[in-house]
Amino acid sequence: MRRSRVVDEEIKLEAQRHLKYRGIAWVRLENLNFPLKDSRELDSKNVERLKELFQKDTIRRLDSKNRIPAEIDEVDLNEAIRISNTSAESLMHSRDDNPPFLKLPPNYQLTCLHGRHRILAAREILPSIDSWWTVDLYLTGMKHFYAQKVRRSLIEEYSNEDKPSDGEIYRKVRQYEREGNILFKKRWMARLTDHGRRSLRQLFDYEDGELTAAFDKLLDVPGLWSGMRISTLHKLLDIKCYEETLHYLEHIRQFWHRIFHGDKNALSRVNNFDVKSLELKAPGYSTHDAQILKGELLSGQIFSNFNQQEREAIWGELQSIDFLVPSLFTFFEDLKYLSACADSLKRLVKISRRDTVYSALQRKFCLANELSDQYAIEISQSTFVNRSIPAKDCFDVGYRQLWAFAMRNYKEIPPDTKKKKKDLLAKSGVEKADETMLSEFAALADRLGFASPEIQTLKQSSSDREIALQALLKARKPEWYQYDETTLTSNVAQIMKLFSTASVIARHEDTLSTLLTH
Repeated sequence: MRRSRVVDEEIKLEAQRHLKYRGIAWVRLENLNFPLKDSRELDSKNVERLKELFQKDTIRRLDSKNRIPAEIDEVDLNEAIRISNTSAESLMHSRDDNPPFLKLPPNYQLTCLHGRHRILAAREILPSIDSWWTVDLYLTGMKHFYAQKVRRSLIEEYSNEDKPSDGEIYRKVRQYEREGNILFKKRWMARLTDHGRRSLRQLFDYEDGELTAAFDKLLDVPGLWSGMRISTLHKLLDIKCYEETLHYLEHIRQFWHRIFHGDKNALSRVNNFDVKSLELKAPGYSTHDAQILKGELLSGQIFSNFNQQEREAIWGELQSIDFLVPSLFTFFEDLKYLSACADSLKRLVKISRRDTVYSALQRKFCLANELSDQYAIEISQSTFVNRSIPAKDCFDVGYRQLWAFAMRNYKEIPPDTKKKKKDLLAKSGVEKADETMLSEFAALADRLGFASPEIQTLKQSSSDREIALQALLKARKPEWYQYDETTLTSNVAQIMKLFSTASVIARHEDTLSTLLTH
């Protein structure tokens, strides 16, 4: 039976691993160094987690799963063997629970390929006399193609440190996808649940990969990726807001590139802590945010990978930011709000399998008078003014007004239970839409130039009429009383006339300038 390409890769990697492997040793913690950029970003919370684990349980330095791979030069290894009064055979063939204690030349440090969080936690817990760890030794100089793959494989191994985040998995999968490294891509995909793998494949396949490309444009800012949520990607695709999603991801990219003027070296130094400190702040609008960020930034508490001059330049850019700093965390949080508002818009039009909310409403848009440059702008609830808007921009302005209405009133316009019966089957107490609000929404859409059977139906089912009729029927129960048809129609009309005496109170005002510029 012919072996697969992946199996061949595994065999070659294992052969190279054995070629460079030089055995096991105990090594003092101060001789362990983690200089590699490929290793994981330092996570202080993970260090604290490991400290608590080590204090509650044994540290398990002898467990083969917890050993740390490290590189050593062959000349230095021979010298260490000599001063340790041991032998190369002892390193290779000693018992796992009792290897030689390897003394290293003065000031020499091993290059460790992973395990930094483990060692930082151990340094704070273990007394000096017992400050050692079990290390797997490999020779340096892995320049052969497969030797380089072995090195990368060792770097990416994880034990009890912490499972990699969704963002780290995404970045590695995309890296190996671009490199054509099927084996390593599969290894990282295997770290996901079945649901996670399905969600990621759906993203890669969606719209010929354009959405994936938008995520990939953020790969040069490593600190953003702690906010990635692979398990939520299917919801991102289900809400049918493709254009809005692309716009948000581009907004994230533009913000971070603006702060660092597109300097890829600077962007690569932004870590998770930096992003967490900035996201959802608006230093150009909030004096409170400005004071906090300025102090943390100029003192080096954040953006510690930058020098003082660079941090001052970063602050020079940040102090003009008058909107909430975006990140992948804010993206997935805002997705919840976007989804609720999108459900309201879906009341106005039928969304096919290939449709998005944008494309479906675009097809239903038609100006009543294309020769006129006047277009209705809602400046407060149910209050309009006409403004001169180029015909080519009217759909965009109208579409934004529908979103603005949904953002104000989405709680009164929940998902259509008929359309989303499958999704809502397990949910009890599903709220019924406010008929008045639905009617107002349809009337707004109609006034702005949108026409669909759904909009027409909502307009025709007058909420005022329905409320008036229900009031009469509740006041005199049908099983005890009855109205003749003429009287009932007349009474409903009278009540509706009373409704019309109410005057509008301006609320949730959206100024024209805000609507047109954001």
